[in-house]
Amino acid sequence: MCSAQAFKGRWLLEAQPAQEDQCESTLLRYEIQVVPQLNGVPLPRALLTYLLEQGLPANLSAVAAHAERIAQVRAHLACVPANARSRGS
Repeated sequence: MCSAQAFKGRWLLEAQPAQEDQCESTLLRYEIQVVPQLNGVPLPRALLTYLLEQGLPANLSAVAAHAERIAQVRAHLACVPANARSRGS
């Protein structure tokens, strides 16, 4: 198994300005740094690619689903009058 230090990554959110017929949006990027070794032994590139491709789609889908839920809640709250929100409605 690879150590936690073999893979380091970070999520980046970048605001995207509105285009002609589109609303503002946010670009989600994931940057990853890979240390291609397991217990000091170099790992083949094909194996690293396989390991990354296995987990990344599921992670991106989960992050996208969570972001959509947050956006839906915020959109709903934007439609609720402020005095109604303070009463817990």
